[in-house]
Amino acid sequence: MKIVNRKTPSVDGKGIMMGRKAFTDDYAEPDSLFIKILRSPHPYARITKIDTTKAYALEGVELVLTHEDVDRKAFTRAGQGYPEPSPHDKFVLDEYVRYVGDEVACVAAVDEKTALRALDLIDVDYEVLEPVLDFEEALDGQRIVHVEEGIHEMFPIGFDPKRNLAASYAMEVEDVEAALAASDTVLEHSFYTQAQAHVMMEPHAVNARFDYQNRLVIYSSTQTPFHVRRIISQALSYPLSRIRVIKPRVGGGFGGKQAIHGEMFCALVTMKTRKPSRLVYTRKEVFESTYSRHPMRLDMRIGAMKDGTIKAIDCYVLSDTGAYGEHALTVFMVTGSKVLPLYNKVDAVRFHGHVVYTNHTPAGAFRGYGAIQGNFALESIIDMLAHRLGLDPITIRLKNMIREGETSPIFSIMGEGTEGTAMNMDTCKLDYCVTRGMQLIDWQKKYPRQNVSRDRIRSVGMAIAMQGSGIPYIDMGAATIKLNDDGFYNLMVGATDIGQGSDTILSQIAAEELMTTTDKMIVYSSDTDLTPFDVGAYASSTTYVSGNAVLKAAKKMKEALIVEAAKALKVSFDDVAFDGKTFSANDRTITLVDLSNRLYYNEDQKQLTVTESYFGTKSPPPFMAGFIEIEVDTKTGEMDILDYVSVVDCGTTINPKLAQGQVEGGIVQGLGMARFEDVKYRRNGSLMSNDTMYYKIPTSKDIRHLTTEFAESYEKSGPFGAKSVGEIGIDTPPAALANAVYNAVGVRIDTLPITPEKILMGIKEKEKNHEKS
Repeated sequence: MKIVNRKTPSVDGKGIMMGRKAFTDDYAEPDSLFIKILRSPHPYARITKIDTTKAYALEGVELVLTHEDVDRKAFTRAGQGYPEPSPHDKFVLDEYVRYVGDEVACVAAVDEKTALRALDLIDVDYEVLEPVLDFEEALDGQRIVHVEEGIHEMFPIGFDPKRNLAASYAMEVEDVEAALAASDTVLEHSFYTQAQAHVMMEPHAVNARFDYQNRLVIYSSTQTPFHVRRIISQALSYPLSRIRVIKPRVGGGFGGKQAIHGEMFCALVTMKTRKPSRLVYTRKEVFESTYSRHPMRLDMRIGAMKDGTIKAIDCYVLSDTGAYGEHALTVFMVTGSKVLPLYNKVDAVRFHGHVVYTNHTPAGAFRGYGAIQGNFALESIIDMLAHRLGLDPITIRLKNMIREGETSPIFSIMGEGTEGTAMNMDTCKLDYCVTRGMQLIDWQKKYPRQNVSRDRIRSVGMAIAMQGSGIPYIDMGAATIKLNDDGFYNLMVGATDIGQGSDTILSQIAAEELMTTTDKMIVYSSDTDLTPFDVGAYASSTTYVSGNAVLKAAKKMKEALIVEAAKALKVSFDDVAFDGKTFSANDRTITLVDLSNRLYYNEDQKQLTVTESYFGTKSPPPFMAGFIEIEVDTKTGEMDILDYVSVVDCGTTINPKLAQGQVEGGIVQGLGMARFEDVKYRRNGSLMSNDTMYYKIPTSKDIRHLTTEFAESYEKSGPFGAKSVGEIGIDTPPAALANAVYNAVGVRIDTLPITPEKILMGIKEKEKNHEKS
């Protein structure tokens, strides 16, 4: 391959570095109205009176919207398939506010200063209600988050708002209790994962205007432009055909932009005023009023024989969805479906749990999407089991983990599509990932620990992980390729580049098949009018789903080119050879440039354009083994992260440099959740960690070295052998770090993040217990 599996520079990188107009707010009309949102100071309250008279009287204020001005129609903000697996439990504006930061009113004014002044002039009377702030007390509790009528589920997801239940699910393979009873040893332990903020560089931004055809045009920093168009149309009862959504460059999303946020307000303001509008969230609003990761409690039970054979796994999950149920079911399901199949040789497995409402900032999609929470619990208790049995943690994993050619009953039961669909692991190099990672980290020498000095210990830890490549039987992507005169191409895709480089890798796939170069493949993406449909950037779907669509379109274009070349050369189709630049047959030739000019200016004139789509029926998982080396100060609990080794099976790396960036970006984000990041609330329900001064994310100073390698792997169903790579990196760090800390000091941290305070307290508790014994 000449283009695929090469470190091709990103197609947009140079222009962005030069400061060219690229991002959403760059495209706002100069005379746009500035939108600001009045947000609730209470975690739970009912608006008894709202007076906008003084705000309207302020010069420069064009519009003030409250719940009294907007149709009351329930919808979900989640950008997912349709019908959505999330409850319709949100209103554009409502008389109830359910978390600190929830929307109370919307102001549009001629400038930002006036809009902010107008917010202060809105008088609101609240009936303050008792909030639900502890998710472990939410289910069947005295206080109900959603008491209103009109909310509903699109199909059965276990939705029962009178129980504070957004979703629930249970499945069991064979008899778990019997398998546990038959085990030589049984371990039970609970793990807690915290909310995590996305902290993408570009905050949520949107602007809107009417074009010369009187159609509503919305520019949005979204991951799901086609879903945004549909949700706005349905929630505002505005014709879908009258809405166009354009996604420019996006400065990061990580799942936080897989939803409607400011788009609804820009659409409403422009529809009512007939003037362009713009809305850019402040960093405080991003923290308080968009999404976080779902906090969870995971109750694990695992049974095994003395030789390390795992017999049963039982996983109960309690998940906090916050005030609204966006992504509630699907994140919860992935906690099991993308984690439990790692150990496919068990006799019995059970996954069950509840997703509950609280009066916290809503949880939603976030890279890893439940798998990171599940992986932390499972890979921690696997290490705990190994220590109880006196086995090396790697030995117990190699004995029980999934391998190439195998399957798991969980795939057929919890498959994110048609039930009963079994999926074999046609590519699974997890065994190689583990053994190669051992070599790179020097496991045999460093496990479990090395004393560096009297107060400092070095140790290693590890974890394995899997993810998916799109959602089978649900996700669809499409691509259009157009031949231009002079022999270059346009590639139009609905796929959403949010900084991960999908425009680049999709152009590489098309260029490889058409035997050209990426500079001859001009990409346009994510315009609901001009590009074909795509579900968007989520579920690690772009390389596999959209990439397969691009490959099919490129094959079809190549066939169409050869048909036209055969006509021009007056030979049969089978006689024509094509090398990307020249068609030849029986000593006659015509170049692609000449053929394209002939088609458009001279003979057999026609436009060559092809469109293909791909609808997946499987989701081949990428696999990874992650190894960490740390150094712990036993006097302070402080630790240094010395190295993180990642060995990844993602099939063919379409662009190795971009793939490495995705893995290492995920590793750093996962280490942030494991070690540093924590969304914290005050007792009154307001967010403490609502700026980057308080909320720490890791930097290059916190992680000294990253080592990343890719296993040789080829997934036949993927474009040129590729699987996904966007999420797999984030999953292993929490468990690997927890395991390394235990190996260093004998303290099991089961509640994230893993802080020096928790380590030191654990050391002191261990010393106290030792003294008592």
